[in-house]
Formats: sequence, structure tokens, C-alpha cells
Amino acid sequence: MPSVMSRIGVTLVGAVMAVMFLAGAGKLLDLSAFRRSLLTWEYLPDWMLDVSWLGLPLAEALLPVLWFAGIRRRMCERAMLALLASMLAVVTLHWLKGANPTCNCLGALTRHLTFISEVRFMVTKAGVLLGVLLLAHVLLIVGMAKRGATSQATALESGATKSSATESGTTRNKPGFTLIEMLVVIAVIGTLVGLTIVGLSGARGHARRAKTLALLQQHGGILAVYATDWQDYFPAFVDAANPPYIFDAVGETIEMPVYFAANGAWFWALKDRYYDGQSLEVFRDAEDIGNLPGGRGTFDMSCTLFAAPEFWAPETRVVGISQVRGVHHADVMFPSQKTTLVSQFQLLNATAPGDLLANPASLTVGIPTLAADGHAEGVSARQFIPGVQMADAVYDTPGITMHWQDVFVGLHTYKGVRGRDWK
Repeated sequence: MPSVMSRIGVTLVGAVMAVMFLAGAGKLLDLSAFRRSLLTWEYLPDWMLDVSWLGLPLAEALLPVLWFAGIRRRMCERAMLALLASMLAVVTLHWLKGANPTCNCLGALTRHLTFISEVRFMVTKAGVLLGVLLLAHVLLIVGMAKRGATSQATALESGATKSSATESGTTRNKPGFTLIEMLVVIAVIGTLVGLTIVGLSGARGHARRAKTLALLQQHGGILAVYATDWQDYFPAFVDAANPPYIFDAVGETIEMPVYFAANGAWFWALKDRYYDGQSLEVFRDAEDIGNLPGGRGTFDMSCTLFAAPEFWAPETRVVGISQVRGVHHADVMFPSQKTTLVSQFQLLNATAPGDLLANPASLTVGIPTLAADGHAEGVSARQFIPGVQMADAVYDTPGITMHWQDVFVGLHTYKGVRGRDWK
């Protein structure tokens, strides 16, 4: 019969495994949210981020299942000990350095228990679970040792002897792997191989995203130079009062069909003077490697840079073109949260040919964005604040609007440069 210590140990291990299974299952139910939360863990290396978003939930869910099924329990316990120790080390590192990462620790359950996102809770949770599992492991080892000693004493007292088969030189067969255990091992190895492939693929994607942000910051420097040359203005290279909208670029005269098409043609207007004939690749999202036809992966400039702030608030907008003009850098009220350039590649790439534009909230990666203060970052689509629509009176003004709906993120900021694009 199992000793009291063994029973207590098994109960404690079962409790920890149950909690970890809930955490893993919760993450798997809302993987996109967990993946976004990992981006806030600034002291984690990139390769670990790329592997952890799927590997951690799988480990948290799979190890308890194997343990409750009675498959290699000691191995599962030690693997869980290593996992919890690693989690405690990472959380403690961020806590000591004053970082404030978000934790989607219980996945889909997090939205019902907001306190579990606090760093102090993360440290406490990992520490308590690790301590309980260590205690349980010790109790199990002590219980097994006592049971072994008792069994040996009983055998000696009863005068048990070796079997005749043993005496004749035949040895007892050692237990081997069962069929189920072999299948589980194969499945685990397959999962690890899959995670490795995902990690390598994710590393390439991260490198491209890093290059995209670097390109955006380069453009931010160019826009600052432009502002110095042109009395603090953002690029305003066409006049709404003088159609057709013509400008010279790369030795040719380019005519735009509508005024706000300037948000997609800005680089043509600046290319000769400010980019010294650089390749068009510097104006494209680094992840656009031919996936989108017609070079649609280029960076869009916010439409709010081509009209006064009053134009971007329905309560102050007027009919006509009096509010359609360039704006100054000094007009920006929230420079760290106001879009100047944004890549729409992620949104367009997630849209099937012939379908309506994908819902931005469905994206699981940040949208590369250049803010008015010159910094670039990947902003979660869910952080973007919905923009304003074009009123019918403005939409009916010939030659002005290009897209009357706020279909892309970061283009139609409420109150224009006096508003903010993300929370």
C-alpha cells in the first residue's frame, strides 16, 4: 500500500498538473492573444518568443495529460519542474528590472481574472507552483524509499528465496516501453520537430519585420529633413485648388486622379530630391516578397497629413476644399501615437482575392507604423482607434476623395493631427 507521504505527494502533483493544464488549454483557446502578450516580454530573446507562443501552451497541456494517464510520471514531473523554474526565472528577471509585461497566463480565462496579468501575481504563481511541485516530488521519493525498505524487511523476515529460474541463471526481464508509450514518444518528437521548423520560420519573419521598422525610421528621418526645408510642413506636393494634381518625379510628369491619392504617391514626389535615386524596395514592406500584385506593399502616408484637423471631425468639417491643405509638424498633439506612415501589407495579405478587406482585429502580428516623433513600432491592430468616414458632401466633391470609408488602419484619424491613432 502507498505510504501517507506518497498519497500526499500524488495529490499535490495532481493539483499542480490540473492548474497547468487549465493554463495551457486557456492559451490554446486564444493563441493570438497569448502571442501578442509575448511581445511585451522585452528581455526574452527573439528565438524564444518565436517558439514559446505555441511550445509553452502545448507543454502545459500535454505534460498533465501524460501524467494523469500514468505515462512516465517521474519524467513528466521533472519536465514540469524545469518548465516552472524557467518561467519563474524569466518573470523574476522582468520584475527586478522594472519591466511591466502583460501575461495571458490563463489564455481565454484571463479576461475574467484581470489581476493575473500583474507581474507580482506572475512571480507568486510560478513560485508557489514550483514550491508545491518540489515538495510533492520530495514526498514521493521519501515515500518510495520507505516502501522499498519495508518491502525488503518483509521479504527477509519471510525467508523469501530466489526462484528456480533465477537460480538456473535466467534473469528477470526488464520492463520496456509499451506501445502507447512509444506512440507518445514519437508524437512528442514530431511536435518538437514541428516547433523547430516554426521557430526557424518565425525567425525569418522577425528579421523582415525588423528590417521594415528600420526602413520606416529611415523615412522618418527624411520627413524631418523635408520639414526643415519646407517650413515644418509634412509633404504637401499638390494643391487641392489647382487640379489636375501633377508633380514631377523620376524625370516624368505624374498626374493623380484625386487629391488624396497623394497618400500612396508621396514617395514618387520625394524620390529624386530626398532619396538620391534609391531603389523602390526601400518604400516597400520587407515582408512583401511578391505576394501582392502591383507593388501594393508600399507604405501609406496618413491621409490626415493632407487636410486640416477640422476636416477630420464631422462636427467641424465644412463642404468644399477650404480645409484640404498641408499641415505642420507643430500641429501634432500626440507625436508618439500619431501615424505618419503605415504598412498595410499585413492587412492586405490576410485578405483573400476578391473578398472584402480582412478585419484588422484578426491580425496576430503588429502593424509596422511610423509615428510623428520618428520612432517605428509594430502596433497591434486592436490598439488602433477607428478613424472617421468621409461625409457625403465631401465624397461628392469631384477629384478630392480616394476612399470614403476608413478601410485601412491609421489613415483617417479623428481630429487629424490633433488626435491619436492607437491607445
